[in-house]
Amino acid sequence: MIMTREEFRRAIGLTRTSFEGGHIKAVQTALQAYHDYKVKDVGNINQQREKKERLNALYDACRAWRTRHVHEEGLKGLDAMKMPVMKYLIEQVAEEMAVMRKIPRIYRKVQFIGYHIQTAGDLSKPTDGQKYIGLVDEKKDIQSRCQILADAIAAARNDASLDPHALKIFIAPEFFYRGGQGGAYSIESASGINAEMDPYLRDADYGDWIFVLGTAIAHMPVAQKAKDIEMLNLAIVRKGGVEVAKSTEKDSLIIYKEYVSAIDYLGRFFGKGKEFHSGKTDIAHVGLANVLGAERTLRPTDGARDTALVKGNGAPNLPGQKRVWQPSLDQRYKASVEYFDGKISRDEMLRRKKPVSYEISEESRSGLGGGSLFEMNGYKFALEICLDHAERRIFSLNPKKIDFHLVTSCGMSPDNSVAKSGGYLFLVDGINIKKLSVHLLQTAGMTVKTISTTSPNIAAPIDMTLASRQTNFKGAATKLFELGRGRVILFKPRDCPPD
Repeated sequence: MIMTREEFRRAIGLTRTSFEGGHIKAVQTALQAYHDYKVKDVGNINQQREKKERLNALYDACRAWRTRHVHEEGLKGLDAMKMPVMKYLIEQVAEEMAVMRKIPRIYRKVQFIGYHIQTAGDLSKPTDGQKYIGLVDEKKDIQSRCQILADAIAAARNDASLDPHALKIFIAPEFFYRGGQGGAYSIESASGINAEMDPYLRDADYGDWIFVLGTAIAHMPVAQKAKDIEMLNLAIVRKGGVEVAKSTEKDSLIIYKEYVSAIDYLGRFFGKGKEFHSGKTDIAHVGLANVLGAERTLRPTDGARDTALVKGNGAPNLPGQKRVWQPSLDQRYKASVEYFDGKISRDEMLRRKKPVSYEISEESRSGLGGGSLFEMNGYKFALEICLDHAERRIFSLNPKKIDFHLVTSCGMSPDNSVAKSGGYLFLVDGINIKKLSVHLLQTAGMTVKTISTTSPNIAAPIDMTLASRQTNFKGAATKLFELGRGRVILFKPRDCPPD
């Protein structure tokens, strides 16, 4: 717990009894207000928010001390952070903030942040034979993109228009992790992106952030079909302020894209949907694209729905379908052996051998579920990747009480919002940044209103080409993105969706 007012005053007296400067009074006042306010009903979210407002005031007062030197009462040049009482207080405030963040729906305001960077290639050039923009070494490619993304996020965090107490939702566009020059990473390399971002996002300052780190393209071989390749387009969602690589909580999620677009991959049928999806002139053209340096037949992620004639390997996982999981012969044998060896009970053996019935759902109940519906910080989210949005992957389900409908894309416009009244649809697109492609819409009753991307709704765009904002990755980044680093768009804080 934070020290009591009496302990705080005694500590101040031990440090400098004569000091009664304005900042220390502000901290005292906020501390008193925080402790005096009692939450009578732990289930009353309005009381919890009021409690947080008092902690916010204390946090602001501490920040004021961190960012300046004291120049009052003969203390000119003394760094406030060197005062033991302030070190102790700031440490305790940080702990209290961490506790508060675990309370569902604790926020009054939300701030939307989009990374406006072109993840598509040069669409004015022929796409057949054109290489994907990226590095030959895919691990170096991922590291470099993580550094560029970290710079953009840090620039947003440091912007004067950022509300330190609002919930922040940050989205990078589809194909941010394009896959190096081959157009797709190995699944092993792609699975390390979250761990690569941990050093940048685990800081407590990101405790109020939810990130959609764009999407990563990965590949897997298809058994007995050397020319075929299974493609995975994965949206990476995570909380800030945690180290996901060591977390056992649902702090990170993977959402799979289902539908494959004709503009997702380079090749002779790029942008030619009738040929790529349906083989208009030749059925052998279905799904053909250039990946990993050769023309291959692309297969959607296993379990995805078909995109016309572009089909996956197995039966699609359709929401609402009932399935039965059967344990394999090896699993049944192992359970029997462990029972005979006295390692498990008879009931446990029978449980392991028993078929399990389940229903296909879009709700992600685990970090690797792949479904497009999930909860974080007590809010309900829906997330789609590009063509899934146009195909109404979520809209067709008619989900209830969605607070935030998020879309990461490269060639998509906002539509088909499933956000409840007072909720938001937020889309960030990477097809062409010569025109603004960051969109925010809010549902009001039965209508959906577009929030203008002009002042006063947004702050001045943050230009990421400035050298002063390039901390982790130095240089223009044109070997990774067609038009370099782009810019960051911050919407001014808005009211959170109603409870």
